[in-house]
Amino acid sequence: MAQKVQKVPVGRVFVSVIMPCLNEEESIGACIEEAVAGLKQVPGISRGEIVVVDNGSTDRSAEEIVRVREKYRKAITIRLIHERKRGYGAALLRGFKESRGEIMVMGDSDGSYDFTEIPKLLRPILNADCDLVVGSRLIGHIERGAMPFLHRRLGTPVLTMMANRLFGLSLTDSQSGFRAIKSAAYQKMGVRMEGMEFASEMLARAGRAKYVLTEVPINYRKRKGVSKLLPMGDAWRHLRFLLLFSPGLFFTLPGIFLFMIGAVGFMLTAPAPFYIGKAEFDVHTLSVAGMTILLGVQLLSLSLFARVYAKYSLKLTKNDFLDFVIDRFQLEQGLRAGAILSIMGIGVLGWVTIRWMLAGFPNLSEIRPVIVGTVFILLGAEVFFGSFFLSFLRGEGK
Repeated sequence: MAQKVQKVPVGRVFVSVIMPCLNEEESIGACIEEAVAGLKQVPGISRGEIVVVDNGSTDRSAEEIVRVREKYRKAITIRLIHERKRGYGAALLRGFKESRGEIMVMGDSDGSYDFTEIPKLLRPILNADCDLVVGSRLIGHIERGAMPFLHRRLGTPVLTMMANRLFGLSLTDSQSGFRAIKSAAYQKMGVRMEGMEFASEMLARAGRAKYVLTEVPINYRKRKGVSKLLPMGDAWRHLRFLLLFSPGLFFTLPGIFLFMIGAVGFMLTAPAPFYIGKAEFDVHTLSVAGMTILLGVQLLSLSLFARVYAKYSLKLTKNDFLDFVIDRFQLEQGLRAGAILSIMGIGVLGWVTIRWMLAGFPNLSEIRPVIVGTVFILLGAEVFFGSFFLSFLRGEGK
C-alpha cells in the first residue's frame, strides 16, 4: 500500500535544482539560465537555488558557472560545489546533501534536458499527488540524434521493464535523469550508489518505501559537447545493481528449478537404472543430475549472498522469502547440515573402499555409489562453507 502523500505548503516552498557537471563548458551556462527561467514560471514557491556540482572539470565550466552566477546574483542563489570523488552518483549525492530546498530537482548539465520544463516536474508534488516525479523521454519528444537507436529501443525499455518488475513500479523511462523529489522523502531513502546506477537505486528505494511516483512527458535534446556515457559499462552498472537488489529472478528461481530437476533425476537413477519404455537412464544421467543439483545449490547460495549484501551493506530490504531465510539463519545449523551431508558421502565412499580392499583391489566398477558419494560430499562442502560466508556477510563475529 502506498504511503499517503503529504501536501507541500504552497506559497513558501524552497526549491533546489541540482546539476552534476563534468567538462560542460558549452552547455552549463544555458542550463542554469533555463533553470532560472523555469523556477520563475512556478507559482507557489518562495525561494529557489541552483546547486552545480563540479566533478573535476578541466575545461572552463567553473568560469562559465561563475559568469552566470554574477549575472543572476540579485535574482537567485547559484552555488558552485566541487566534488573530488568521480561519478554521476557521487556528484548528485553531494548536491542533494548540500541542497536546502524542500523539493529538489535533478538534471544533467549537458543541454539534453530543458530546464524550462521544471514546472512540469513540480506541479504533481505541489498538488500533493506524489513524492517523486520522473520526466519521461519516451512519452515526450526526443530530438533526432539525441538518443542512440539501441538505447531507445532496447537498453532503456529493458532496464525499465526490469525496474518495474522488481520494484513494483509502472514507469516508461527509468533511466531519465530529469526528476523532482521531496527532500523529506529523499532523506529517508538512504541512497548511496556513486555511479550511473544512482538512478536505478533511487527508484528501487522509492518503490520499496511505497512512495507515490508519477511521470510527465519531457523534451529530450541532442547534448552539447562530448558524451561521458559508456554504453556497455553503464548498462552493466545498472544491471549489477538490479541483480544485487533482486536476486530472486536471476538466481533463486533458476536455482530452485535446477535443484528440483536434478533431485528427481538423482533419486530415480541412484538405486538402479531407470527405464521409460526402451530408454535407459543410467550412470550418465546420474552424473548429470548430480551436477545439476550442485549448480542449483550454488545459484541458491549466490541469491542469499546477494540479498545479504543488499540488506546489510546497501540497507535494501524486500521482506520476501529470502529475507525470511536470512533473518532466521543460524551458522551452527548450516554447519551441521553441511557436515551431515559430507559425512554421508564419505560413508558411501568408505563402504566402496572397504569392499574394494576386501576383494583384493580388483578393477573398480562401483561407478554408481562413487557418483552418489561424491555428490553428497561436494553438496555438504557447499553448504558448510557457504554458511560461513553467509555469516561473514551478515557481519557476525565483529
